[in-house]
Amino acid sequence: MFKNIKNKILNNIKEIYYLKELEKKYNNKKIIKIKLGFDPTNFKIHLGHYFLLKKIKNIKKIKLFNINIIIGNFTSIIGDPTGKKKTRYFLKYKNIINNSKIYLLQFGIFLNISKINIYYNSKWNILFKIKYFINLLSKFTLNKIIERKNFMKRIKNKKPIYLHEIIYSIIQAYDSVILDSDLEIGGIDQKFNLFFSRKLQKKINKKKQSILMFPFIKSLNFKKKMSKSNKKNNININDNYNIIFLKLMNISDNIMFHYYNLLLSYKKKKIFFLKKIKSGKYFKNMKIKLSLKIIKKIYNKFFSLKSLKKFINILYNKNNNYKK
Repeated sequence: MFKNIKNKILNNIKEIYYLKELEKKYNNKKIIKIKLGFDPTNFKIHLGHYFLLKKIKNIKKIKLFNINIIIGNFTSIIGDPTGKKKTRYFLKYKNIINNSKIYLLQFGIFLNISKINIYYNSKWNILFKIKYFINLLSKFTLNKIIERKNFMKRIKNKKPIYLHEIIYSIIQAYDSVILDSDLEIGGIDQKFNLFFSRKLQKKINKKKQSILMFPFIKSLNFKKKMSKSNKKNNININDNYNIIFLKLMNISDNIMFHYYNLLLSYKKKKIFFLKKIKSGKYFKNMKIKLSLKIIKKIYNKFFSLKSLKKFINILYNKNNNYKK
């Protein structure tokens, strides 16, 4: 029954919509098609991606749950305008394909890719006939599209919004139609797109997806979300293990607890208790533990111990030449 797996689904999520619909499908022993989309605008994945992939790994263990990853090699050409103050530059298709390949290699660190369905959305989008595309566009109004917060800000500030940005939400929503998804998973920043996908499913009389959204993984300075564009305050999966260790040792206490909660799945009650301990030395040891655990997940135990050894040498020799 659904109640037996509910906690596994709801752990560390920000918002979920139409849970009852999902429960009904599961209890009727229907295969639950789960959609997770990535636009390979960059070849690097960071700890924010790791958090999402970790969740997918846990959900994948649930019987009847079928994971489908959409690589947006077509939508990347358009560029997701979510949160963008200005129009994104166009990427070369060759770069997008290279990014896609590297993406999947990095996903393979955390997931058994051979047991997950991988789709490239160019497979169906590139076959669009103009007549069908116009029919899709007719399902929505311009008024609805510009409800995006960043579009409203651009209009207010008299900044341009280009037509290709307007159609992005419709094109990515079509992935849900093709996949016939029951549940779409994404970050809280993707709320507009996730709901748009459900609306398109409804408008063309397809089954409607439930929506599950995760919180941001905060960047190292705790000010913004960790993202591909926020290079300075990121930890990328392909960063050198020593660099990862040093970056994590220099985070604030607040961001440390944030990472313990979301990246290492510490319960909020335990975090609350740990915060009560007022000891600088204790917090430093906690950062070491956090760093070792994260490096162990990305590399392995051997590299995490090498990082610790190097950090101790730096600490006691006052050597600031922390090289890659």
